[in-house]
Amino acid sequence: MPRYILKLLKEKPGYFMEQIRFYPKNVVWELTLRCNMNCAHCGSTAGHARGEELNHEEALDLCRQLGEMGCELLTLLGGEPFIREDWDDLALCLNEYGTKVNAITNGYLMDQALVDRIKKAKLSNVAISLDGLKETHEKIRRKPGCYQRVLDGLSLLRQNRVSSAVVTTICKDNLKELDELYGIILRQQAEIWQIQIGVPRGRLCEHSDYIIQPEELPELEQFILRVKQDGRLRLDIADNIGYFGQNEEVFRSSPTARLPFWTGCYAGIQAMGIDANGDIKGCLSMPSLPEFIEGNVRKQSLKEIWEKPGGFSYNRDFKADLLEGDCKGCEYGHICRGGCKSTAYCFTGSFFNNPYCFHRIERKGKER
Repeated sequence: MPRYILKLLKEKPGYFMEQIRFYPKNVVWELTLRCNMNCAHCGSTAGHARGEELNHEEALDLCRQLGEMGCELLTLLGGEPFIREDWDDLALCLNEYGTKVNAITNGYLMDQALVDRIKKAKLSNVAISLDGLKETHEKIRRKPGCYQRVLDGLSLLRQNRVSSAVVTTICKDNLKELDELYGIILRQQAEIWQIQIGVPRGRLCEHSDYIIQPEELPELEQFILRVKQDGRLRLDIADNIGYFGQNEEVFRSSPTARLPFWTGCYAGIQAMGIDANGDIKGCLSMPSLPEFIEGNVRKQSLKEIWEKPGGFSYNRDFKADLLEGDCKGCEYGHICRGGCKSTAYCFTGSFFNNPYCFHRIERKGKER
């Protein structure tokens, strides 16, 4: 990071937060927790509906509230979002407010009829999850034949000129396959590849041997650097990867980045997650536990929940003295704020101590 930025942060720690308008700019909505798969790494333990999920009218009303609050990008998620029958009605409603809508799917339901609905619903992008080569992907997804369904789905989207992406959760089984997987994604002509690391949440708590360890991050870092330098594909690294390593500006530079370095978790600042039953969280990746739920749209308006005094306090009321562990005293602490809050909590039980940090790993390597 440029030295003048560090100097500014030391002189005025809250500078960046003061420049940001708090509104739900980017929202991820779990349309339903129902799913046609039983993936070993599923953070939400999807399969059956989440209690009493929002009905059609409630969901449409929520779309209107999101539009009125200025939501710019909404991602439809599940479970499997395309299982919910009215997903396209909701997407079109959001489009009326100028909200871009995309979706992340496991790809198993993808056929020409679904692609036709996707085009009519004006989805800006459809991402399909791909978690490794055939054997690895089907081992994680626990659904024979699902690997070919992903490739066929990407081909269908391409043939119908629908913008497509691939989402991959990095784990021990696919870490060594990333270079080969990159070649496959290039051949499928997906426009974006988003990668994220698996964290101990949901079913992955039962499969902790899948989770990569902090000491494996340099291998992942070098892979990211190779793809970024190759430049043939837009690689988006999720918020739970990175933080002020030696290649920070290369990693964070993207068409959507405000600044070429990590500027902290935006949960409850410009990001929001919605559970299928109407519970509101700062980020959908956060566990659906009482301490993370800010309210429910059946009981309050979305605006009331968002503007509630004391809400989303882990980010809105952050002070550097909250940092713990190796994050405490870090020169980037004022802006990083402990990296991805969900990842930090899932690994350490604290929002403010994140062991999956490139800067931390590099510093410890130098000390050794």
